[in-house]
Amino acid sequence: MSVVPTGRITRAIAAGVVYFALVYLAGFVLGPLRELIMVPQVGRPLAVLVEAPLMIAAMWLALRWVVPRLNVLDRTGPRLVMGLAGFAVLVVAEAAMSVLLRGWTLSQWLGHFDTIEGTISLGLFLLFAAMPMLVCHAQARP
Repeated sequence: MSVVPTGRITRAIAAGVVYFALVYLAGFVLGPLRELIMVPQVGRPLAVLVEAPLMIAAMWLALRWVVPRLNVLDRTGPRLVMGLAGFAVLVVAEAAMSVLLRGWTLSQWLGHFDTIEGTISLGLFLLFAAMPMLVCHAQARP
């Protein structure tokens, strides 16, 4: 027996992709501001840390917009699929952008997670994946 019926899986995957797109768009706007304004003033680790709450807010807002529009159930299965689908697209996009925009190799991109700002980014990636579940459980509480 499947955890999520097939139609719901498709809807949850689509929701994950839209969730990714909205949050990535926020990051695409905030990233240059971070790099051009914050990094020269306070350094990259602190700039990434200052940006983190804004990205968390973008995740929350994106979820609040996507979930009702794509009718993703407040159940563990659909929300897990949504988070994993969004996470998969996020990892591919981040790796591709690091190669294309920064000129890094995939090895350099992976090595980046061993820095302070990379660790913060990795934490945000994992929170991004978990956020649909966290919001699901928060909504279920009385």
